[in-house]
Amino acid sequence: MGSQVEQRLIPQALADALAEKPDRTWVSYAISNNVARDGFRNITIRQLATAVDRLAWYIDNNIGKSSDFETVMYYGLADVRYIITLIAGIKTGHSILFCSHFNSKVFNLHLCEKTNCHTVMRTEGVEAVIDSLVQERPMKVFQVPSLDTLLEEGNPPKPYPYTKSWREACDDPISIGHSSGTTGLPKPIVWTNRSYSVCELHQVVPDLDGHPPYAKLLLESTSVYQTQPIYHPFGLFTGVTDPLYREKKMVLGPIVSGPTPPAILEQVIEHADIDSLSGVPIYLEMIAKSPKLLDLVEKKLKYIFFAGGALSKPAGDALSARVRLQSFYGATEAGPAFGHIPDREDWAWLLLNDKESGLKWEPREVKGTDGVYELVYVKNPYTEKRQHVWWHTNSQDVHHSNDLFTKHPTKAHHWKFYSRADDMIVTKFGWNVNPVVMEREIERHPAVKYAVVGGIGKRTVCAVIQLVDDASVLPDDPLQSILPMVERGNTIMDAAGQLAKEKIIFGTKDKSFPLAGKGNVQRSAVLRLYEPEIEDMYLRCETQIPHQCIMSLTTLPCELIASILGSLDDFQSLTAALLTCRHIYNSFNQIHGIDVAILRQQITPALLPYAVAVIEASRFRLHHPREIESEAVRDLVDTLYDEPSLLGSRMQAMSVAHRQEMSKRHQAIVEFTSNFAAESWGRLHSDQLQVITKPNLSVEERHNFCRAFYRLELFYTLFRDMYKDRRDPLGNTAHVKFFSRNPPWENEQIGSVAEFWESRFAEASTDVIAHDVLFGELNVDYLHRGKKNDERQIWAHLNNRWQKESFFSGVWIGWANCPGALFDVLRAYCNDDSGSEGRDEGDLLSIVFSRGMDEDADKGPCEAWYAAHKSQPVGSWLMLDHNDWLRDRAYVLWDWKRIQQHQLLKLFESVPDRQVHRPEPTTDELEAMSASFVVRETIFENGGLGYWTGNGHEVL
Repeated sequence: MGSQVEQRLIPQALADALAEKPDRTWVSYAISNNVARDGFRNITIRQLATAVDRLAWYIDNNIGKSSDFETVMYYGLADVRYIITLIAGIKTGHSILFCSHFNSKVFNLHLCEKTNCHTVMRTEGVEAVIDSLVQERPMKVFQVPSLDTLLEEGNPPKPYPYTKSWREACDDPISIGHSSGTTGLPKPIVWTNRSYSVCELHQVVPDLDGHPPYAKLLLESTSVYQTQPIYHPFGLFTGVTDPLYREKKMVLGPIVSGPTPPAILEQVIEHADIDSLSGVPIYLEMIAKSPKLLDLVEKKLKYIFFAGGALSKPAGDALSARVRLQSFYGATEAGPAFGHIPDREDWAWLLLNDKESGLKWEPREVKGTDGVYELVYVKNPYTEKRQHVWWHTNSQDVHHSNDLFTKHPTKAHHWKFYSRADDMIVTKFGWNVNPVVMEREIERHPAVKYAVVGGIGKRTVCAVIQLVDDASVLPDDPLQSILPMVERGNTIMDAAGQLAKEKIIFGTKDKSFPLAGKGNVQRSAVLRLYEPEIEDMYLRCETQIPHQCIMSLTTLPCELIASILGSLDDFQSLTAALLTCRHIYNSFNQIHGIDVAILRQQITPALLPYAVAVIEASRFRLHHPREIESEAVRDLVDTLYDEPSLLGSRMQAMSVAHRQEMSKRHQAIVEFTSNFAAESWGRLHSDQLQVITKPNLSVEERHNFCRAFYRLELFYTLFRDMYKDRRDPLGNTAHVKFFSRNPPWENEQIGSVAEFWESRFAEASTDVIAHDVLFGELNVDYLHRGKKNDERQIWAHLNNRWQKESFFSGVWIGWANCPGALFDVLRAYCNDDSGSEGRDEGDLLSIVFSRGMDEDADKGPCEAWYAAHKSQPVGSWLMLDHNDWLRDRAYVLWDWKRIQQHQLLKLFESVPDRQVHRPEPTTDELEAMSASFVVRETIFENGGLGYWTGNGHEVL
C-alpha cells in the first residue's frame, strides 16, 4: 500500500477520486457568519475537478503555461480557492507562492524578490494589500474568477491535460511557503509533489512500543473541521491530504478577519456535520473555556488534532477529559515528523519516531533547566526519501530545527516542547515572531541599555526595557521618547510581532538583567525574572477600559502623526484631519511628502501617470495652436506613453494646491466612471427583461473606464484653445499624433467616454438655462452636496472651458471635437465601403490591432470590437458617427469575461440607426446660457464657492 500511494501525485489523486466517487463531498463551508441560519454549502469532487480545470485554463490563457516552474504569488480571501490554485498551478507548471495574511509589506516584497516573482493572482477583497505591494515592486496582477464561477457546472471546461508520471514530477517545486525567519525576514520554503503525497507513508508506519501511528487515528474520521488558516502550509497540507488521500470531508467556517470569534466557532461545531477538529491552540483555548463547547466536542468528535504552538495545561486537561487530544510536530522547513498516538493522559507529549524521521536529540545547556534537547534531523538513505527537509535545503547531512524539548522522565520517545533555540516567540495563534528586530530598534535609543521582547503563548508580544544608569541621557518621559523606535520596528514586523505601548515594562535597579559570559543578555532568564510584572501587565491590559489606553493627540510625536496622516487614502480625509487640532496641522507642515503618500494610496499606480500628466498639462499656457508642438508638450506625452513611471516622481515638485487638485479630479473621475458604467450597462440590457443598473466592475474594467476618462481629460486640456475657429475645428494635426499613440480600440474607449461627457454637459447646461434664465429661478441651491448640484458645479467650473467649447461645436457644426479628432486619425480608411468578405484576415487585423493581439492588455475588448465590426464596411470601424449607439453601449470598456458571460456580442449583430437622445437648445437659449456662465466664472475668479444662495437672489 505504501509503495503504491507514495507514487500518486496530487492531480492523480484527484483523478482517482473523480473516477471512484465523483459526487463525494470534498468541502463543506459556512455560507455566512450566521451559521445557524444559513448553514453550509457542499462542493463535490466533480466540482473541484471542474474548478481546477477552469482555473488552469484561465492561468494558461492569461499568464501562459510554464516550462521552468515560474513563481506566481497567490493572495486572496481565505477560501478553498487556495487549494484549487495549488492544483491548477501544478497542471500549468507554476510554483505558487503563498504568503501569510499576517505578513507586512516588507515581508511580502522580500519573498517576491527571493523567488523572482513577477506575477500576482488575487481574489476580490484584497485589493489594498496587492495594490500597495505592486506600487513598490511592479508586477502583473490578475484577478482570479469568483468561486461561483469556478464551480459552475453548466458549461464545464475541457480537462486540462496533465500526463506527468511520479518519476517525472515527484520533485517538481509546486508551492512556496515561508518561515518566520531568524534574521527578521522570512525565508521562502519550496514544497514539492513529494512533500504532500508523503502523508500516505505515515499511516503504514509500524507501531512504536505498541502505539500506532497518529495517521491511523486520522483515518477514523470522515469529516474534519479545519480551523487553521488555509494559506498556511499546515492548512494547505491538510486541505489536500485529508480529502484526497484519506477520503475525508473538509469543513470550513466563514471567512473572517483574524481568528474565528468564539460565537462563530460554537455555531460551526454545533451545526456542522463533523466528527473531528484540526487546528491551532487558540481555538482549543476557546473551547476549553466554554461549557457548551466542551459538551459539544464530547458528543460529536472522535478526536482533536492540533499543532502550531503550545497548549496551556488547564485547557489541555479540560479537553482531554472529554475527547482524545492528539498533537503532532512539523515545520514548514521540515514537513511533518513521523509520530504516534500517546496514552490519553499524555496529551501534552509528542511521541516521535526517531527511525522513520531520522531524528537525533542533541543536549542543549539552558540555565535553570535540566534535560533540554534540540531536535535534529539526520539524513540517511532511508530517511532522505521520507522527510521533506532534504528536498529543498542545503543542510548537507544534518538539519538543526532550533526547537528545544524536554524528555519524559520515564517514557521513551516522549518529548515536550520547551522553546525555540533561536529565541523565536511562538504566540498563542501559533505564529512565530523574531524578537531581535524589535529589540535592536528599541536599543537604538541612547537611553536604552537592553531590551528583551517576550510573549510566548500570548496573543501579543511584550517588551522589558532596562535603561542606562547615566541620568544625563534619561528623558523625562522614557516611554514617550522610545515610541518612535517602537513604531519604526512595527513597520517591519508582521501583525503578530507588533508591539503596543501598553505592553512595555521598564526594569528596576534591584532586578538587573542577567548576562551571559560574553556579556549578552539572557533573554529567557530576563523573562522569568520579570514574569510577575509581565503577567500583571497582560491581566491589566485585558481588563482595562479602552479609553485609558488612548494617548492624547497633542502628545504624539510629529513623526507619528505624519505616519498616521500618510496612511489616509484621499485629501478629503486629510482636510478633516488637519482641522482636528493645531498639533496635527503643525505635524503636516513639518514632515514633507505626506500628501504625496496619500495620493499614491488614492490613485492606483497604473493611473497615477495620467493624473500627473493632466495636472502638468493644465499648467501649460497654450494660446496658439502651434504651441502644442512645443518641447514641453512632446516631452509630457512621450513620457506618459514610453516611461510612465517617471511621471510619479514629479509629484514631489508640485505645489500642495496642485496635488489637492489632482485628488479632487481623481475623485470626480471615479464618480463619473461609476455613473457611466451603470448607464452603459443599462443600455446594454435595454432590450432584456432584467436590467442590472450597478455592475460590480472588475479591476481591469475599472482601469479601462478611468483611463479613458483621464485620456479624454488630457486631450482637451492640451488642446483646449484649438477649436476657437468653429469653421475649422480640425485645423491642426497635433491631435492626430496624440491619438496615434493609442491602438484603435483604445481610441474607441475614449470616444465612448467623450459622448458620455458631452451628453451630460448638454443636460447640465440646458438645466442651467431652464432654471436660471428661462424661469428666472435664481434661488437654485448650488452650495450643498448632491447629484444635481455636484454636476452643475463640475460642468460650470471655470477649468472646464473645453466642455463648453465641445458643446458649442456639437451644436454649430454637427459633431463633437473628440470624435472628430478620432475620425481624423485613420482618415485613409474612411471611404472604404467594402466589408470583410473576400479580404485577407491578416490585412483586416492589421487595421484594427496595430500593436498585435498578444502585446495588448485589452485583448478581450479588442476581440469584441473586431467581432462586432467585421461584418460591416471597413469605414465604420473607425469610430465614426455611424457607431454612436455602439459607443453608447461602451462594450469596449468591459472585460472579455463579462462579454462572454453575458453574451454581449449578440447585441451588436445589428447596429441601430443613430438617434438623437439629448436636447438641442435654441440660439437664444445658448446666448442666455453663455451669459450665465460669465457670471459663474466671475464668482469663481473672485474666490466664491457657489453660485446662488438658497434664501433669495444674493449672488455669492
